[in-house]
Amino acid sequence: MILGSDLEETEDPSTGWSVIVDSKARPNGKACLFKIPHHGSSNGHQPRVWSEMLSEEPFAVLSPFVNGKTELPTRADIRRIRILTPNAFSTNKLLSNQQIKRHGAVEKMIKETVKAIRVIPNTPGHVRLRKTVGTGDRNWSVQLFDGAVDIKDVR
Repeated sequence: MILGSDLEETEDPSTGWSVIVDSKARPNGKACLFKIPHHGSSNGHQPRVWSEMLSEEPFAVLSPFVNGKTELPTRADIRRIRILTPNAFSTNKLLSNQQIKRHGAVEKMIKETVKAIRVIPNTPGHVRLRKTVGTGDRNWSVQLFDGAVDIKDVR
Protein backbone atom coordinates (compact mmCIF):
# COMPACT_ATOMS: atom_id res chain seq x y z
CA MET A 1 0.00 0.00 0.00
CA ILE A 2 1.21 3.50 -0.81
CA LEU A 3 -0.36 6.39 1.10
CA GLY A 4 0.32 9.38 -1.16
CA SER A 5 -1.02 12.03 1.26
CA ASP A 6 -0.36 15.50 -0.24
CA LEU A 7 3.03 14.73 -1.76
CA GLU A 8 3.58 16.64 -4.98
CA GLU A 9 5.98 16.33 -7.88
CA THR A 10 8.22 19.42 -8.05
CA GLU A 11 10.89 20.96 -10.26
CA ASP A 12 13.39 20.54 -7.43
CA PRO A 13 15.17 17.17 -7.93
CA SER A 14 15.73 16.86 -4.17
CA THR A 15 11.99 16.87 -3.34
CA GLY A 16 8.76 15.22 -4.44
CA TRP A 17 7.81 11.86 -5.90
CA SER A 18 10.94 11.49 -8.04
CA VAL A 19 13.09 11.29 -4.91
CA ILE A 20 10.95 8.45 -3.59
CA VAL A 21 10.88 6.54 -6.88
CA ASP A 22 14.67 6.85 -7.21
CA SER A 23 15.36 6.01 -3.56
CA LYS A 24 17.51 2.94 -2.89
CA ALA A 25 15.80 2.69 0.53
CA ARG A 26 12.27 2.09 -0.77
CA PRO A 27 10.88 -1.46 -0.91
CA ASN A 28 11.37 -3.27 -4.23
CA GLY A 29 7.86 -4.77 -4.44
CA LYS A 30 4.85 -3.19 -6.08
CA ALA A 31 1.84 -1.99 -4.12
CA CYS A 32 -1.69 -2.94 -5.14
CA LEU A 33 -3.39 -0.13 -3.15
CA PHE A 34 -2.77 3.59 -3.64
CA LYS A 35 -4.17 6.59 -1.79
CA ILE A 36 -3.85 9.04 -4.68
CA PRO A 37 -2.04 12.18 -3.49
CA HIS A 38 -3.17 15.78 -3.54
CA HIS A 39 -6.84 15.10 -4.39
CA GLY A 40 -5.87 13.52 -7.73
CA SER A 41 -4.41 16.75 -9.10
CA SER A 42 -1.75 16.78 -11.81
CA ASN A 43 0.89 18.24 -9.46
CA GLY A 44 0.55 15.16 -7.25
CA HIS A 45 1.06 12.86 -10.25
CA GLN A 46 4.35 11.19 -11.16
CA PRO A 47 4.00 8.60 -13.98
CA ARG A 48 6.88 6.51 -12.61
CA VAL A 49 4.96 5.88 -9.37
CA TRP A 50 2.30 4.12 -11.45
CA SER A 51 4.75 2.22 -13.65
CA GLU A 52 7.46 1.34 -11.11
CA MET A 53 5.80 1.27 -7.69
CA LEU A 54 2.26 0.02 -8.35
CA SER A 55 0.95 -3.29 -9.63
CA GLU A 56 -1.00 -3.40 -12.89
CA GLU A 57 -4.48 -1.91 -12.39
CA PRO A 58 -4.04 -1.12 -8.69
CA PHE A 59 -6.94 -0.15 -6.45
CA ALA A 60 -6.77 3.62 -5.94
CA VAL A 61 -8.69 6.02 -3.71
CA LEU A 62 -8.78 9.81 -3.53
CA SER A 63 -10.62 12.45 -1.58
CA PRO A 64 -11.90 15.34 -3.71
CA PHE A 65 -11.45 18.99 -2.77
CA VAL A 66 -13.79 21.93 -3.36
CA ASN A 67 -13.00 25.45 -2.18
CA GLY A 68 -14.58 28.33 -4.04
CA LYS A 69 -13.45 28.02 -7.66
CA THR A 70 -10.91 25.26 -6.99
CA GLU A 71 -12.20 21.76 -7.60
CA LEU A 72 -9.98 18.69 -7.56
CA PRO A 73 -9.79 16.35 -9.29
CA THR A 74 -10.42 18.13 -12.59
CA ARG A 75 -12.04 16.32 -15.51
CA ALA A 76 -8.56 15.87 -17.01
CA ASP A 77 -7.33 14.35 -13.71
CA ILE A 78 -10.23 11.89 -13.72
CA ARG A 79 -9.50 10.88 -17.34
CA ARG A 80 -5.81 10.35 -16.50
CA ILE A 81 -6.59 8.21 -13.45
CA ARG A 82 -9.19 6.14 -15.33
CA ILE A 83 -6.57 5.36 -18.00
CA LEU A 84 -4.16 4.18 -15.28
CA THR A 85 -6.62 1.92 -13.46
CA PRO A 86 -10.25 0.82 -13.72
CA ASN A 87 -10.22 0.36 -9.93
CA ALA A 88 -10.34 3.99 -8.78
CA PHE A 89 -12.73 5.40 -6.19
CA SER A 90 -13.51 8.73 -4.54
CA THR A 91 -14.78 9.43 -1.04
CA ASN A 92 -17.55 11.54 -2.62
CA LYS A 93 -18.71 13.40 -5.72
CA LEU A 94 -17.87 17.01 -6.38
CA LEU A 95 -21.15 18.75 -5.65
CA SER A 96 -20.33 22.43 -6.03
CA ASN A 97 -22.44 22.84 -9.18
CA GLN A 98 -25.39 20.79 -7.99
CA GLN A 99 -28.68 22.66 -8.29
CA ILE A 100 -31.27 22.59 -5.52
CA LYS A 101 -34.84 23.70 -6.13
CA ARG A 102 -35.80 26.57 -3.83
CA HIS A 103 -38.67 29.00 -3.63
CA GLY A 104 -38.15 32.06 -5.88
CA ALA A 105 -37.90 34.47 -2.94
CA VAL A 106 -35.20 32.33 -1.35
CA GLU A 107 -33.22 32.18 -4.62
CA LYS A 108 -33.47 35.98 -4.96
CA MET A 109 -32.20 36.53 -1.42
CA ILE A 110 -29.29 34.14 -1.96
CA LYS A 111 -28.26 35.89 -5.19
CA GLU A 112 -28.38 39.28 -3.46
CA THR A 113 -26.42 38.07 -0.44
CA VAL A 114 -23.64 35.74 -1.55
CA LYS A 115 -21.30 35.39 -4.53
CA ALA A 116 -21.56 31.62 -4.77
CA ILE A 117 -23.30 28.77 -3.05
CA ARG A 118 -22.45 25.09 -3.08
CA VAL A 119 -23.69 21.86 -1.59
CA ILE A 120 -21.53 20.39 1.15
CA PRO A 121 -21.97 16.66 1.78
CA ASN A 122 -23.38 15.82 5.21
CA THR A 123 -20.70 13.25 5.87
CA PRO A 124 -17.46 12.34 4.20
CA GLY A 125 -17.82 9.09 2.34
CA HIS A 126 -15.51 6.21 2.81
CA VAL A 127 -14.12 3.43 0.68
CA ARG A 128 -13.45 0.09 2.33
CA LEU A 129 -11.10 -2.36 0.61
CA ARG A 130 -10.71 -5.84 2.08
CA LYS A 131 -9.13 -9.10 1.06
CA THR A 132 -8.15 -12.40 2.57
CA VAL A 133 -4.42 -12.62 3.12
CA GLY A 134 -2.67 -14.89 0.63
CA THR A 135 -5.31 -14.65 -2.13
CA GLY A 136 -3.32 -12.46 -4.55
CA ASP A 137 -3.58 -8.83 -5.62
CA ARG A 138 -6.89 -9.11 -7.50
CA ASN A 139 -9.18 -10.56 -4.84
CA TRP A 140 -10.27 -7.33 -3.20
CA SER A 141 -13.75 -6.59 -1.92
CA VAL A 142 -14.77 -2.94 -2.40
CA GLN A 143 -17.52 -1.32 -0.36
CA LEU A 144 -18.60 2.32 -0.73
CA PHE A 145 -20.27 4.18 2.14
CA ASP A 146 -21.92 7.58 2.69
CA GLY A 147 -21.56 8.94 -0.83
CA ALA A 148 -18.28 7.32 -1.87
CA VAL A 149 -18.32 6.54 -5.61
CA ASP A 150 -16.45 4.97 -8.48
CA ILE A 151 -14.23 7.74 -9.86
CA LYS A 152 -16.16 7.72 -13.15
CA ASP A 153 -19.11 9.13 -11.17
CA VAL A 154 -17.21 12.13 -9.75
CA ARG A 155 -18.66 15.47 -10.95
